[in-house]
Amino acid sequence: MHLETDRLLIRPWRLDEAPRVLDILSRVEVVRWLGDGEPDLLADLDAAHAKIESWHAIEAPRGVWAVEVRETGVPAGSVMLVGIPDSDGLVQIGWNLHPDSHATATPPKRRARSSTTAWPWGSARSER
Repeated sequence: MHLETDRLLIRPWRLDEAPRVLDILSRVEVVRWLGDGEPDLLADLDAAHAKIESWHAIEAPRGVWAVEVRETGVPAGSVMLVGIPDSDGLVQIGWNLHPDSHATATPPKRRARSSTTAWPWGSARSER
């Protein structure tokens, strides 16, 4: 999936971005919000490569994608549409951001009031 705004690009993670994935998913302040129980921190680049490969294997329209800041080309974090374990097919939408990207990836309030999201299976409009 590729989605673009003026400031962000949502796209698949690349294997050469494993160091960034490791930096994000080895931080307790990020991972503590993912899943239940104790945070499962990534330990090394091999684990980051395996994580990216596992994301590539998720069957569309579900997945985990990089949120790239267009100005820098650096992924701020991930957005995801993934199944909830043991839920008979329920899906959750989530995200995680590197602490250095919170201000960069969060849209200004004036942009957040109204937005349209185009998904491969249709569009959704949000009004706040």
